[in-house]
Amino acid sequence: MTLNRRHFLHTVTLSASAIATASLTGCGGGGGGSGVVQVPSSGVSVKPEFFPQSVASGDPRPSSVILWTRIVDAGRSGDIPLTLQLAADAGFTTVLGSFDLTAFAEADYTLKVRVGSLPADFRFYYRFVYVKDGQFLSSKTGRTRTAPATGSTRAVKFAYASCQDFNGRYYNPYLKLLDQDLDFVVHLGDYIYETTGDPRFQTPTAERQVSFTDTAGAVALGSADARFYAAQSLSNYRELYKTYRGDTLLQKVQELFPIIAIWDDHEFADDSWGATASHSDGRENEKNETRKRNAEQAWFEYMPVDPSAGASTGALGVQISELYPNSKIYREFRFGTNVHLMMTDFRTYRPDHLIAEDAFPGTIAVDRLNLSILLGNIGIPYEAAKAKFDPYVAIDAAPWDAYKPVLIGVATQGYMAEGLAQADAAAKAASVIKGNLSTTVINQFIAKYNAAVPEAMRVAPIAPEVLASLDTGISYAFLGKTSLFGNLGARYFAVKDTFDLFAAYKYNLVSNTTQDALGLFQEDWLKSAIGGSPARWKIVGSSVAWTKLLLDLSNPAFGVPAPFNQKFYLNLDHWDGFGNRRDALLGSTFKNSPGTVIISGDIHSAFVTDHGQGTIEFTGPSVSSGTFTDIIRRTVEADPVLSQLPAAGQLVASLAPLMQQAYPAIKYANSTSHGVVIMTAAADGLSADYYELPEATESQNLYADAAGAIAQMQVRKFKVNSQNKLEILG
Repeated sequence: MTLNRRHFLHTVTLSASAIATASLTGCGGGGGGSGVVQVPSSGVSVKPEFFPQSVASGDPRPSSVILWTRIVDAGRSGDIPLTLQLAADAGFTTVLGSFDLTAFAEADYTLKVRVGSLPADFRFYYRFVYVKDGQFLSSKTGRTRTAPATGSTRAVKFAYASCQDFNGRYYNPYLKLLDQDLDFVVHLGDYIYETTGDPRFQTPTAERQVSFTDTAGAVALGSADARFYAAQSLSNYRELYKTYRGDTLLQKVQELFPIIAIWDDHEFADDSWGATASHSDGRENEKNETRKRNAEQAWFEYMPVDPSAGASTGALGVQISELYPNSKIYREFRFGTNVHLMMTDFRTYRPDHLIAEDAFPGTIAVDRLNLSILLGNIGIPYEAAKAKFDPYVAIDAAPWDAYKPVLIGVATQGYMAEGLAQADAAAKAASVIKGNLSTTVINQFIAKYNAAVPEAMRVAPIAPEVLASLDTGISYAFLGKTSLFGNLGARYFAVKDTFDLFAAYKYNLVSNTTQDALGLFQEDWLKSAIGGSPARWKIVGSSVAWTKLLLDLSNPAFGVPAPFNQKFYLNLDHWDGFGNRRDALLGSTFKNSPGTVIISGDIHSAFVTDHGQGTIEFTGPSVSSGTFTDIIRRTVEADPVLSQLPAAGQLVASLAPLMQQAYPAIKYANSTSHGVVIMTAAADGLSADYYELPEATESQNLYADAAGAIAQMQVRKFKVNSQNKLEILG
């Protein structure tokens, strides 16, 4: 398809200064001037069936806001003309202006309009009207509001949310927003989930499920008798938004309030970075820029966002050159003197996880020399700590090279068991059985080999007295990586102390770009925005938590055997995976900017964290996606070691308090509820009220009983006071 100015992200800029003459400012986008359709003052019929995703607004600024809709008419082909009406009241008795526009077929009939030159702090109503067979058919009415002027001192009230899986789940926490007077709603990502029914966390029902028309264009996952799909084609991603945006409660929220959104991973693929997905846990190279661009195109089509923050008139078309790797969604908003909101992008520019999913457990990631340097930096002599690390040998040098054929053979069988063809498995084995290798893993492989061959063919393991004489280092096994492919010990459940050393090695001795989670330009923008902001509250919107998410299994009461009785990072896909860079930002830019607050999501838990030096983080629970406790429960049940622990159930049930014990900076934790957070920012303080529903309600449709749903909510209240100190109010 040829890309042109009418292409998929067709944003038309309307100037409110032209409202008096009801003319469209600029070219393209369909119509304008004296030809504007005259919508009658009565006789307009609301027909939601022609607007199945209703309407939405977003990215409010003091003089502009984005308006959005999508039109469907199965009896018509080609582009569809629409009229946008703005009014001072919901009944459209005082129409402020009308504009002729076009919803283009090539944009999946979505239409996004920037209305500019508006007064600050201006609330108005809007609808889209479709003329069919002489009848005037309209969307539902939307209500929106521009941001207060830069000098306004009034309090600003907003909500934020994240993680709204549709499969078998309902968006009940949003019911609390319907009775609020909000300036806007922030969505921190995972607005959609790319899979149709991942059995690890999704249970579709007849009423709440996603299906793809283009299954040939999707990524087929699971097994032949338990198949599910991940979106890949543009059609796949569009169908996700159509389905999710069909939810009636989500529509009500977006009809009432402008939204400010960023993406996280599931808008493209779980635990993604750049254009690389992680469905295969390292078995395949999943870099796919076409898929990434499809995901972004659908997001830009269906979300009322305006990353350019432009003020130009006329039609704006986003070309392929403006999608990945050139996409940019980080941006900032000012709401009077009290709020400077900075929305960040954690996915597009970041490097891979420090521990790859296909990292070979026996590879020495940090050798004696570098380990000595790292230990010396914290005042520990290598010899004093040597025994705590993994002995290793240079497997390519005599006499250890004699073990190579055995190790390659065992590794080949292991890779074949993981699904690789024999030739691929042999090549993979040869590529990892080299360099410095852990004798712990070598002896494990020898034991496997000896158990499978006659006694005469058996090989002697490396003797204990030899092991004691060897240099030691950090192997991937000592980081928690025990499988040939997998996310445990890579993205999840990594040993904290050894990972901290490994991360410091990569950051300080290799390159600090290994933890460049935001990318150079975005990080510079964030530093400048925070450091130069005169606003009372500098609010950083992050799709993932900055909080350390730790679990300490060293307590003997849990009965966890060595080497698992240690402190673990639970999620290295978050900022914990880039801890040196995070700590540098918290200790400089954030520390030096009083009134900096982080709002975050993704972890499906509620946390309130005091990072010290005046920086507070509020992590909101998921709207509907499985709670963090449920995720850990499933992980434990699937793990052959953890599932057999006598105290496994206690460990899961006590997850939130255990995380607080492991990291006392967490002042509140709830990993078993869904919810939303409502914040009010004023000169004398910033409040955060958590509205949390029990986990069991995620599969219940409570939409018809808002009062009953709200009555079930636990409310926890917090405040950052005028001295930038956290107060727990109840």
